[in-house]
Amino acid sequence: MLRTSLRLHCGLLLALLCACGDDPVEPPTAPIAQPGTFEEQWPSFETSTPRTAARDLGQVRDGKVTEWHTGGTKSGEGELRDGLRSGPWSFYHPSGGLRWRGTFEKGVGVGPEAAWHENGVKMLEGTLVEGRREGIYRFWYDNGQLELEVEFRADLRDGTCRRWSRDGAFDRSASGTYAKGRKVAEL
Repeated sequence: MLRTSLRLHCGLLLALLCACGDDPVEPPTAPIAQPGTFEEQWPSFETSTPRTAARDLGQVRDGKVTEWHTGGTKSGEGELRDGLRSGPWSFYHPSGGLRWRGTFEKGVGVGPEAAWHENGVKMLEGTLVEGRREGIYRFWYDNGQLELEVEFRADLRDGTCRRWSRDGAFDRSASGTYAKGRKVAEL
């Protein structure tokens, strides 16, 4: 079952921070930053980070599109087909640095995706299948230290999840083995 665009946006962001928690993350119905959420940890990574992309961009239905932040810097660029994002897209921080890069088919994220912190350090990398996380995802702190390595199947944690602290120490209590989004064993 396909989720709404908003639920996918919020679900990804919340699941990223809580990917090794004991309970599966259920996306909220509105993008609300809560203590400990991905938005709180990485405030520059907006809740509008692409997952699906049915967008109202005025009269533009087909062709190359450039989107702009209110401050005048480029916020995104790519192509629309039938009013939906298609092909490679890039999104930028208000400072101009690359924020997210990936590919869309009929407005849905597919294939490799990557995101960067405001300071240019990679934030995440993984693969989308029909807008859902699939396979191994890696997440980094803004200092370049690997924070999280987690396996997904159909957008649920399924496999090994490892978490490290900001200084590089392995966090055994926040790591584990998952099946269909539920923690089933400690590492």
